[in-house]
Amino acid sequence: MQEGSSKKVNATVKVVGSVKKTISVKSSNKSVAQVKAGKTSKKGVTPITIKAKNEGSATITVTTKAKGKKNKKLTKKIKVTVKGETPSTP
Repeated sequence: MQEGSSKKVNATVKVVGSVKKTISVKSSNKSVAQVKAGKTSKKGVTPITIKAKNEGSATITVTTKAKGKKNKKLTKKIKVTVKGETPSTP
């Protein structure tokens, strides 16, 4: 990713019956990449926005956990590398 840019991805969780699932997201280095999850749709799709702040690397962790279910979770990690701004040419 380029410094200052944003990328949108979707996390999809299969919804079974009336069980609601929650998604949490976090960045291992918020000064490099910030992450925010939107509202999950009825089909189980959650939009996630990753914003590149500064040059460096971060790992974005997306975790889903079924409400009321102990130890029922799935985690996916995404490695993000942010490159510095491209210098403008005169």
